[in-house]
Amino acid sequence: MWPLRPAGRALFLSLLFALSPLPAQAQTPNAWINEIHYDNAGGDTDEVVEVVIEDAGSVALDRFQVLHYNGADGNSDAAAPVPLDVFAPGATAGGFSLYSYNYTNNGETLQNGTEALALCFDGNDDGTFETLVSSGGTDQFLSYEGTLTGTSGDGCAGGETSTPIGADESTPPPVGESVQLEGSGTAYTDFTWTGPLASTTGTPSAGQTLSGSVTITVDDDGPADYASVQTAIDAAGPGATIQVLEGFYAESVTVDKQLTLEGPNAGTPGDATRGSEATIEGQVVISASDVVFDGFDVAPPPATSNATAEALRVGTAPDNVVVTNTVVRDFEESGLPPWEGLGGIVAFGGNSGDAIDDVTIADNKVQNLDGRDTKGGSAGISIQGHVDGATVTGNTVANVGMDATTWAFGIVVRGTDNHGQTPTGIDASGNDVSAVQSAPATSTVGVGFGFEDGAAGTTTVAGNSFSNTELQVEDKTAALDLDALLADNTFDRAVVVRNANGNVKDESGVQRIYSPISPAVAAAAPGETVEVHGGTYAETVTVDKALTLQDASTPIVDAFEVAADNVTIDGFTITGGTVGGETAGIFVQSNTSGHTFSANNLGGPGSGTGLRVRSGVSGTEITENNISGWAVGVAADTPGQNVQVADNCISGNTTAGVQSSGGQILTATGNY
Repeated sequence: MWPLRPAGRALFLSLLFALSPLPAQAQTPNAWINEIHYDNAGGDTDEVVEVVIEDAGSVALDRFQVLHYNGADGNSDAAAPVPLDVFAPGATAGGFSLYSYNYTNNGETLQNGTEALALCFDGNDDGTFETLVSSGGTDQFLSYEGTLTGTSGDGCAGGETSTPIGADESTPPPVGESVQLEGSGTAYTDFTWTGPLASTTGTPSAGQTLSGSVTITVDDDGPADYASVQTAIDAAGPGATIQVLEGFYAESVTVDKQLTLEGPNAGTPGDATRGSEATIEGQVVISASDVVFDGFDVAPPPATSNATAEALRVGTAPDNVVVTNTVVRDFEESGLPPWEGLGGIVAFGGNSGDAIDDVTIADNKVQNLDGRDTKGGSAGISIQGHVDGATVTGNTVANVGMDATTWAFGIVVRGTDNHGQTPTGIDASGNDVSAVQSAPATSTVGVGFGFEDGAAGTTTVAGNSFSNTELQVEDKTAALDLDALLADNTFDRAVVVRNANGNVKDESGVQRIYSPISPAVAAAAPGETVEVHGGTYAETVTVDKALTLQDASTPIVDAFEVAADNVTIDGFTITGGTVGGETAGIFVQSNTSGHTFSANNLGGPGSGTGLRVRSGVSGTEITENNISGWAVGVAADTPGQNVQVADNCISGNTTAGVQSSGGQILTATGNY
């Protein structure tokens, strides 16, 4: 390389400095002086300065200080500047935190007459303080009872001219008053000085509303304020918004202050077409009030203890929490203790004296929750304990239990062993619950909506869709109106047992809407009615007691086996199944009597018997059925008596419409 001449060296260095990046400029916090008291009638009392900072958690308080200047000579007061880290913390409102310093209590005073206060800030964190310029452009060198110029070189406001605030205590007010800002906004210029009025030190003034505007960004592998969600939460001031970009965050998250957290799919329901996710690979716990958690993907590692067994938990007593547009998925256990269950989204009111008030769980998707295969289970969404007001709406819950757990719930409302308080004011509306299945070998089942404890009179269950569950609804209070639930929700299958009065049966304090027919038959007592609503029931139902099986909207069933006296089957579409080694629609076992089979549509598979009556059956009416597509429409064995086959449409059967063998007394009239 050729040596540089002096002129060339100078040019080279000039270009080098021109092309080099400049140091990043520190962002000035949004802060200002908010309240002052410097004089009162009688002796000096509670002379104080209050400062407001937005997102106070994002900057060290010792980088701020307050210095006061004397109007007589423009010099700063002899006392040292007061750093904000010795100010007393007050309230936080809308993302703004208030801090105050009582000069009187610390052996100092603020001068009467013309005086100025400077809020100073160390912008480069190097010990050099300058007067802070608040959001809106106002220099925080503020004076009362006139204007002054700080002595050059004396403190952060040296050489600067103060801005008068326009309010003062030139006529000393009573003890307990101050001059203060009023108005609504997020910047100093949004407010106006007023007073003297009753002091509100440590809280916003009576006429002041502070609303937050801080947005913090998080990205696991790109330029942002933080790379960790929890670190951003810890640094944020209450009321801030944290925007989390797409990526994988291998951490558990606790939201312990008023915040809005937005993932990349904020505003997009869990079951909609979504973009790339911000996946939190850990548990999410929301313990603060006024939190919004919107647009995330939550996929925790397997739960190993009760403390880690809820993917997303709201508790113990926060209010006004919103969990929305979030996917909770693929959650299982690994060594979870017996009788502990997994939860997808759980609102747990664990404090008997302080409820969770007004929690909203909306437009989320909860899917693929496993659990213990013995002595344990899982729940998609759980409202538990002391909860007063919960809106559960627009959620999709699927694949809970996954044919593996002892028990499973899509959505459940229940109490807690911690105390006797139970949920009230629950609105579960517009949710889609499907594939809630326990392990086939267990005695308990998968339940679409479980109501185990709570105030039934303040609970709404409407506009939901339930499918592919083992038990659609289970009400362990026997206080819900199950007829209203049947009318107001959509079920792929629904079966209820009605007692002699026509009411949904109270089964020892429990009401149920079944999914298959057979469990309802097992629960019914002789003389009761099993009411079957529309849907396809892929089962052969054995009726082993005197019951009426009545359709509510033309259900489709494989087959019925009648194994007791006085059975009525009315209004079904029957497609055929295997009973007693034969293919049949209705198979009537020997030596039973008193049956009625009417208004059924028995459409066969081209073989077998539509209605098979074994030997010794008597006192049976087969009327107004449509029987077709079988080898034999109706077949009766011997011996027996008084089997009436009347007013049926029997056609399209390949061997015979009605067949009686060996002297069975069978009367066939009015059939066509």
